[in-house]
Amino acid sequence: RKFYGEILPKNLGSAVNILNFWLGKVAATSRVNYRAGSYDPNPVRDSLLTKVTGEITLAGEYANVRRFLYELETSQEFIIIEKVQLSQPNAAQGTAQLEVTLSVATYFLTNGQPGGGK
Repeated sequence: RKFYGEILPKNLGSAVNILNFWLGKVAATSRVNYRAGSYDPNPVRDSLLTKVTGEITLAGEYANVRRFLYELETSQEFIIIEKVQLSQPNAAQGTAQLEVTLSVATYFLTNGQPGGGK
């Protein structure tokens, strides 16, 4: 009951807020450039949950990208990193910048009832 009522986002708006604005705030404090795409909600089959997925792109120095990932992994927010793609943009220019694309997800109760309304 606590997981559904206190940990999961309450609805689609709060799920998108966590994935967009909260991650943007963490990126700013971690000193990485942050770019978010759109987020796609999909009901989970045979479940009362809806999964919200999207992609974000980070660019910055290795230490700062690592700081961002640490903050994300240790946060109270329920965010799942599903996929990580790493690249080094402008390699010909000799920059030390990394670019990381993350596929992220969170869930919320479709009907908004803690414990699935049971």
